[in-house]
Amino acid sequence: LCTKIYADLREPRMLPDGPSLELAIHSIMQRKASQLEFPLLHPIEDRKWPISKTRTLLRLNSTLRRNNAPIDTLIEHLQGVQSSIDEIEKHLAGAYSSRFHSRLIGGLENLEKSIFTFELVDGIILMDHSPNIDPIYLKILECISLRIPIHQLCYHGSHRLGYHGLLIDDIHPVKSSADLPTWIPSHEPIKDEKSPNIHRIHIREASSSARVTSRIIKKYLDSGIDDILLIHPSGNNLPAQWKNELKSLGIPVSKSKSQLRSSPFVHWISSAIQIAHSEECFSLESLLSFAVQRTISLFELEKVPNHPTETHIRPIPDREVLELLARDRRLIGGKGVLHDWLRAFSSDASESRNPLAFEQTQWWFLCTIGALSPILNNQDINFLKDESFWKGCFTGQELPFEINELTPDLWLNNVISMMNNENVSNNFDGEREDGLVGLQILMSELSNLRSYEKSMGIALPETTEIWCDQVQAVIDSGVLPEVSSPFSPVLIRTPDEVLGCQAKRVILVEPTADYWDLRVTLPPLLQEEERQRLGILRPDGPIRHTRHLLQSIYYSGEEVVVIDPTVLDESSPPVAPYVEYWREHSNPESLPSFLSSQDFSDGSGWCRINHNDNLLIVAEDRNVEPYSDGSSTIVVENIHGVSWRSKRSSEGNLLLKRQQTTTLPLSYTSALVTLESQYFEDRIQRQPSLLSGSEAYHSEAKIRDSVVSTKPLTIIPKPKHLAKDLPLPVENPSWPVIGGLWNEKETMSIDPRPLFPSEIEIKAVDNRHGHSQGNEWKVPDVWSPSRIQSWIECGRKGWLRQALYADSDDIPDEELDTRTRGVLIHEVTEGMIEKALGMSRSVERTSFIPRSVATSGTDQNELMTNMATLLDEHAPWLSRSDVVTDERLRDLVGMDEVLWRTWLSKRQNIPPSGRFAEIIASEFQIPDSVPICMEYKIGKNEGNGEGTVIGTDKSGNEIKVRGSIDRVDLVPFGKDGELVDESGSSEAAPLYPDGKWKPRRLVLIRDIKTASKDRGSDKHLNALLEDVQLAIYARAWEIEHQGDLVVGVGVSDIGLETIHHIELDPEWISTLDELEIGEKTDVLTGLFRPYTSTSTSPEQSGFRAWLDHRLNTVFKAVNAARNRQVAPNPSSVCSYCSVSDICGLSGIGGEGKWV
Repeated sequence: LCTKIYADLREPRMLPDGPSLELAIHSIMQRKASQLEFPLLHPIEDRKWPISKTRTLLRLNSTLRRNNAPIDTLIEHLQGVQSSIDEIEKHLAGAYSSRFHSRLIGGLENLEKSIFTFELVDGIILMDHSPNIDPIYLKILECISLRIPIHQLCYHGSHRLGYHGLLIDDIHPVKSSADLPTWIPSHEPIKDEKSPNIHRIHIREASSSARVTSRIIKKYLDSGIDDILLIHPSGNNLPAQWKNELKSLGIPVSKSKSQLRSSPFVHWISSAIQIAHSEECFSLESLLSFAVQRTISLFELEKVPNHPTETHIRPIPDREVLELLARDRRLIGGKGVLHDWLRAFSSDASESRNPLAFEQTQWWFLCTIGALSPILNNQDINFLKDESFWKGCFTGQELPFEINELTPDLWLNNVISMMNNENVSNNFDGEREDGLVGLQILMSELSNLRSYEKSMGIALPETTEIWCDQVQAVIDSGVLPEVSSPFSPVLIRTPDEVLGCQAKRVILVEPTADYWDLRVTLPPLLQEEERQRLGILRPDGPIRHTRHLLQSIYYSGEEVVVIDPTVLDESSPPVAPYVEYWREHSNPESLPSFLSSQDFSDGSGWCRINHNDNLLIVAEDRNVEPYSDGSSTIVVENIHGVSWRSKRSSEGNLLLKRQQTTTLPLSYTSALVTLESQYFEDRIQRQPSLLSGSEAYHSEAKIRDSVVSTKPLTIIPKPKHLAKDLPLPVENPSWPVIGGLWNEKETMSIDPRPLFPSEIEIKAVDNRHGHSQGNEWKVPDVWSPSRIQSWIECGRKGWLRQALYADSDDIPDEELDTRTRGVLIHEVTEGMIEKALGMSRSVERTSFIPRSVATSGTDQNELMTNMATLLDEHAPWLSRSDVVTDERLRDLVGMDEVLWRTWLSKRQNIPPSGRFAEIIASEFQIPDSVPICMEYKIGKNEGNGEGTVIGTDKSGNEIKVRGSIDRVDLVPFGKDGELVDESGSSEAAPLYPDGKWKPRRLVLIRDIKTASKDRGSDKHLNALLEDVQLAIYARAWEIEHQGDLVVGVGVSDIGLETIHHIELDPEWISTLDELEIGEKTDVLTGLFRPYTSTSTSPEQSGFRAWLDHRLNTVFKAVNAARNRQVAPNPSSVCSYCSVSDICGLSGIGGEGKWV
């Protein structure tokens, strides 16, 4: 009606309300803000005026106008807004939307203007309206009544409480036909009031409301009723559970209005812009998400020229490469990070595991950034034009890509033109129409914006930042229109939408305080005192409105059903007007038409209960009942619902009761998956643990088939396991051994992994645990220690992580990743040693003068300065100003940010401090340990392809390994002895050297580990007794360096202090005992002996036996991977396993204790 009257009054056309108009007025308010026309909000003229302030003021203006605030109030408080609106109306020759009603009132009050719509109308009959109607509408009705009479129909009841509804004017009601106006047909006012037919169905939990409502609707539909009104506070914007339940009944739900960003096309356009311009620009998360999507393309892959030399690769991103670079270089997103990404990609990748993957990811990154260049800022454009970043990180060839020279508007048109609308819809969820409609709205709004700017004499955005902000503002404010559903016997509406409606059956749901918000929301900048002065937004408005709505709903149907969780569910308090009604109408609850007394049988889902002396009708969402087959009793949970999921649950209950199902199961073995953790726990409890007799250990060969988890076992011994009153593992008649409880004392175990428990003769379960038959799996030709370790720790972990690559995303956060810190300390420590001794990375040195850092004569201040220089080279991000940087600097070099920047400018020698001081001091504690190589690459010097063969598995397959040994040292043959015995053998060391073979050199293998705290010898023990890395490295070095004998392995643990742990071969202890080569340990003696040995002497050397055992573990793990053996091993490793979320058994692993 208002729209027709406005047209009749010939007022200026209304400007279409939308994001483009908002941005147009924002540009005006920006200018006015710089002229200090908003002194309270914007007291500094050169500060940026954000669009949020524009939206706040426009919202306040709209609120005041809807509440018919006096015009002098608008001018007094919002003069800058009013002048901005005046200006926009002048430039665009139209009326602003917030002034629509005020212009309408002005026209109506001017009685000289005729209104064509009223010419043939005698009067208006106004139906019931809410008492909380906006005052501006009430003013319009008053103005209309000056021109044409209005006859109002109202509810009876208290006007103060809201029951009466809207009252235009407080006049006496019509009581007889004589009081009726002449234009209304003569009739006697009849008061034929009927009591509402309301039934409350109580539920025990609010979460079951959707399922119970679906059951009731189904009963109505089955009885032939096709006029049902479902009233939900959210209307068509229903929660997912409601939509699923209604969909199971074939009831379509209209699509409510949604954000423009929910359109797939618009979402990914926004994501592309955010890569180049946002608070988190060029973050790993944004790059990864854009890399995997297929909805839009920034460049046409088929038009990119071939690689200059490697024609088989294309610019396609590799997820692992992106994650690795972001983690190691601490690339966390933000301004200036593009340069860090370009520098990271251009670094030499020849030493990486897959250098071509690095180069093709670099190529993709350059193509992507080149395509984004029209919306990059000038600084990033200059970074991109640096040709040193264009060379491939592996081949060194210049990578072909195009730097786009289009304007931002043309760039957006170009991106849209590359979309294939017919095929791309297969690549995103939702409906294709959402994508196309959203795209159309976005382009239409941007077109309107450019038109407005032209009319206002505003030039195109001066910078790419402004352009990006404009597009993002359109996307943030834009709305996808509502899409109505086709005809349905069930109409879903909000309480406001059903005012005055009638239906045969009405169902009201969610009468809870969570869904009915009775608070008055004040717009920003409007204080309570000002609200009271203006007399607007009454605090009791929402509650009066709700009373009126509920009163209308109760009389809106022949039968009204309320689904009520508020009585039995304490977590769902009722909305206040709902409680008020039932306090006054506490009559006994009668049965609705869809229920009869026969429906209240056991297990039917309906019951009556007595609650506070009231008999309530309750819809049970589920009920639990015992079932016995004569030999056992089980508890069955029946779910009462109409969805497909509820039906499948009912079918499962029939199976539990040993009854015939009506439909075939989706999978006959799926039920066993849900029981996996239960029977696995049972197998763990049955795992042999108690020992009796003279033997303190189980023989691994005898009980191996019964071991399903290493969590109950102790593999790393504590002092109590090595007590004098306990025999050592080698003293057991059979070896290897598995510990248990012997004479009420716990004994340790020799690592039995990988585990191969016996079958339980349930095929589906056995198949999941690696007992399936089939062809051998394709496994890597060359193995790394970390890959092997995954299969050793848990077969399922190895399969999910190393074969399926199903581990969780690795998104870096603000904190420094522990692996990044480890790599950084590795690089700096090794670089310091190499510089002091004249060594090159991964190259064995041939001159051993000086022998070690301690004997090099290098001053400790110089060593510290070298480490600081290396730190700057490998961690340029330490020059950033943030908390993490400051913390790392204090930890590593003992400086704060200011001191670090000062040092960077002068590069003077500095005394040792921080963690680096401990590293330097530890080198002076091992003067007899002679570094020969840092980061030695095993498997690179064979000449027969990559990988070093360290043995064969039981199937005869060669096991090839590769990796990097952190540090390899030589030790002299005694104090001040020679490093090389020229009379030594020239063949590879046997696994068990005999008297015929003599070493030429004695070697120590060290693995550098870092931690934020001191761990004692824990990491060293773990590396010896649980990991296989040291053993693989030791044997690979001996094979590659014939004549060398590894006589010691250990962990150099860099915590708050640095300790070089070393486990020595007892056969050489007399030669090495006097040497200062680190913290010597003797862990393996008494724990390991050769497999073929029958000696039970606790004094026998265990070093070579340990090496044999760990290599045998490697061979078994590789053979298991090849033969599809993926037995899970829930243990403490589950606490930090990257596939624990999808494993299914991680719940019984972790750090918890067995009960």
